[in-house]
Amino acid sequence: MKLPYQRNSIIKSEKLANYLLSLTHQEGKSKAKFFRRIGYNESNITELEQALLKIGKSNAVKVVVKYHTS
Repeated sequence: MKLPYQRNSIIKSEKLANYLLSLTHQEGKSKAKFFRRIGYNESNITELEQALLKIGKSNAVKVVVKYHTS
């Protein structure tokens, strides 16, 4: 199964900068080390966003988790 509503998929630049690329975020810093090691940083956030969206749009979904906000 493909990602539902994949044409509407977005990734906020703030999420990338303040989480996935943050070396000081408690949970994100290990991910930041990985993404920085493969060449992503604050100067190419758009490229990281596009790469992640491409993965989400071109691969099958393995698990669906329903998330409810209250």
